[in-house]
Amino acid sequence: MGGRDRSGFRRQALGWQWRPWDREQCAEDYRRRPQNTLAMTRLLPIRPLERNAFLPFGEIISPDTATRSFEINAGLATRHYDLATLDLADNVGRAILSVFSVHPNPPGEFAVDILERHPLGSQGFLPLGEADWIVIVAPDESRDAPGAPVAFRPGPGQGVNIGRGVWHYPLVSRVSARFLVIDGGVRADNLETCRLQPPLWHVSLSGPGTCVSDGRC
Repeated sequence: MGGRDRSGFRRQALGWQWRPWDREQCAEDYRRRPQNTLAMTRLLPIRPLERNAFLPFGEIISPDTATRSFEINAGLATRHYDLATLDLADNVGRAILSVFSVHPNPPGEFAVDILERHPLGSQGFLPLGEADWIVIVAPDESRDAPGAPVAFRPGPGQGVNIGRGVWHYPLVSRVSARFLVIDGGVRADNLETCRLQPPLWHVSLSGPGTCVSDGRC
């Protein structure tokens, strides 16, 4: 069970720097974005969660992404070691383990009308049991306005570690589910949100919009 090269994500995680940020300015920057940057249709495709595609936003958490795996407990268990890079600011203090009990999103379509990010640390999500969920992330554009979002559907046994400062939509699940979450905890200075008005993308939970494995949508 091989390891992986984290160099791309490490460069991105370590290269992110906090900058003074203003919620109203973020929304204004979003409204003023040049039209030629909006290269996506209103229906946001849902892509399979694959390492290279997700690398700009964080890491996949699964036994297959362990740096190494080895037997423990007299051969009765296997430890999949060092699954993700926990990136916390120096003033956070310590990581917090929590459980999110997530209610299902209503079926049909919903608008991607808000994005958030956590400037003080990464945020890892690992489902506890079976889950059918979607991760929506977005790059950072000039002046801290989010760019065009990307939606991923994790496969069985997959979690994600969203990088520090990466824009993302709140957790979306098709079913009731519980997630183990590791992050820097609840702090007022660790949450930045940007309202996307008018919304330019929506996601369908019951219709077309799912991409095939090679990325064709």
